[in-house]
Amino acid sequence: SDGPGVLIHTTAFTPDFGASSYLYAVDELTPDLVLDAATAIELGGRIDVSVPPREIGMRSFFVGLGEEPTIRRYDIDDDGNITVGGELSLQSFGAMDANSLISGLTFISKNRAYFVDVGTLQVIVIDPERMVIVSDFPLTGIAAPDLKTTYAWYKNIDRDRIVVAFAFDRNDDTPSPLSKVAIIDTTNDTVVYDEQSRCGYLSWTARDAAGNIYFVSHTYVAILNEAGIAGNPTFPPCMVRMLSGANGFDPDYYVDLYQIAGRPVGALMSGADDTAYTLVYSESANPLTPDTVDAAYGTEAWTHHSMKLGKEAATFGEVPGVVPGIPYSAGQRLTVAGAPVPVVTRVAQDFAETIIYDASNPSSWTRLATVPNYIYGIHDLP
Repeated sequence: SDGPGVLIHTTAFTPDFGASSYLYAVDELTPDLVLDAATAIELGGRIDVSVPPREIGMRSFFVGLGEEPTIRRYDIDDDGNITVGGELSLQSFGAMDANSLISGLTFISKNRAYFVDVGTLQVIVIDPERMVIVSDFPLTGIAAPDLKTTYAWYKNIDRDRIVVAFAFDRNDDTPSPLSKVAIIDTTNDTVVYDEQSRCGYLSWTARDAAGNIYFVSHTYVAILNEAGIAGNPTFPPCMVRMLSGANGFDPDYYVDLYQIAGRPVGALMSGADDTAYTLVYSESANPLTPDTVDAAYGTEAWTHHSMKLGKEAATFGEVPGVVPGIPYSAGQRLTVAGAPVPVVTRVAQDFAETIIYDASNPSSWTRLATVPNYIYGIHDLP
């Protein structure tokens, strides 16, 4: 197909965390890539971007707006031109916005896609071709009435199922050790739930070659823990997993990442085979205290480390040649020179720029491109 091959989704933040989002459609990633903001699709606030898999047969991508409960479809024509192809409002379902998960729409076919609304704890099924709502059902097993706020960031696809882990704040705004998972069966729209309280604030995820899903606690947990303000009870930076096809967490798997690294740890990105990457707070960085916590989120003090999933302690080591970044990083599969490769990002001070790496080889990353602002996602366009 002609036209652009890659969609880059970036967000620029103001000091008070106001945001503007930009979508760039480019032919490919190159080390000398320069993005022209004049050619970008610019949208207010944070947004979510989802791209249907090529086999669905739609030359489109979908944006969940952050400032209103609207899903917008953009279509790509044979000349590579991008136009708005339709909009769908979720307002009648009580949704406050359509920026719910990262790449939150799950496409089953041209006429069936799933939107998980974290704010209202429901699933809304849409027809992406006709841009109408098909059905909806609640995520009743996720609510935690004694806790203050519910979060979710990522989804995973396990065969015909959508797996989403949920995190919670306690009433004193500290991270709860409780984690819940919703396993949504797209063949019959039923949901199975599970929970555990060993490892909370599950955020980033990775997969091994067998399709097992690994979840890690947020870097937020590591920062608060180190500063001694993580509430009671606390839990260390940690990992849990769900085996492919299972109906909940694997009771036999728990990893204390602080014990392995001896430092604050967070984030999880898939590499090749069974490799995954995480971020470790540098030994040479300033100590984390209640006074320095807020600054820690924008400070370049976190180094990428690699490990083999399931053999974390024995294989843990720093990725050479990558300078420290802030405690955020993204990872996904992307087609580079015709082959699927794992890409991982390194984010600069105060979210000012992001370097995209081919992370196929944990001992030697290759820089693919450098772009301004913070990358939420990089997508193959259909």
